[in-house]
Order: sequence, then structure tokens, then C-alpha cells
Amino acid sequence: MKTRWIPRSLSRAVVVGAGLCVLAAAGSARAQSDYDANALRHKVGFWSAKLVAGAEERPLSGDVSALMRERSEEAADLYGKYRSCKTSGTVLWLVGWAALIGSIVAVDQDSNANNGLPGALLAGGLALTMGGSVQMVHAQDYLNRAIWTYNRTLAGTTP
Repeated sequence: MKTRWIPRSLSRAVVVGAGLCVLAAAGSARAQSDYDANALRHKVGFWSAKLVAGAEERPLSGDVSALMRERSEEAADLYGKYRSCKTSGTVLWLVGWAALIGSIVAVDQDSNANNGLPGALLAGGLALTMGGSVQMVHAQDYLNRAIWTYNRTLAGTTP
């Protein structure tokens, strides 16, 4: 009778543990592959900004909200808030600039310097452009959080 250095139950545990490690490594590689192919990123250029997916930077086409909703309801809600803030911020910013330009035209056209219209347009235009800028900053934060939440689902850490 031969003496065993490792008891039979321990050797089975080692084999089962090694098998589980191999399966975990394969699952991790598959998750990394999914992440590399589908992770979203906000790509900003000098004149443009767009959402791209994967390491090869595929531009997203179609309804981005629906794409996010497939993985995470929270990401889709954050993306909806981004669109709302971006739209309202852009409108406020454009109206503010129109008021600022209107104040310049009003000063140039008005022979009566005591009229308060140019000053009111100037103050209102500054307030609207600043308010619009603040809304666009909030929109950017919502977009970053939506992308982060979506990408967490790809990595397997659901929020």
C-alpha cells in the first residue's frame, strides 16, 4: 500500500477549485470583450461632439435612449434629463444672445439716452446666457452619469 501525500478529498477540492478558476477567467475575458466592444464614450472634437461605442469608436445611430434602456433604466432616465437640460440650456443661451444683440441695436437706434430699454435688454441677455450656460453644464453632468451607469452594466456591476 502506497502512502498518499494529499488526501483524496483535498485533491478533489483542488481540482474543483482549479476548474472554477478557469471558468471565472473565461467569464471575465468574455465580460472584458463585451465591455471593449460596447462601452460608450463622449467624443468631443473642435466643432462636434458625439457618442461612440467600443474601442473602434463606432458612432451611435438611432435612439440612444432606447439603447441605454436595454441595459439600465437609470441610464436611460439620466440620458433623458441630459436631453431636457441641453435643449432648455441651448434655448436660453440663444435667446440671451439675441437680447444682448438687441441691446446693442437699441443703443444705436435710440436717440433718447434716458430710455431704459437697452439696459434692460443687456441685463436680461446676460442673465439668460448665464442661465443657459449653467443648464448646459448640468446637461453635461447628466450625460457623463448616464454613460458611467450604462458602462457599469457592461462590466457586470449593475448599479
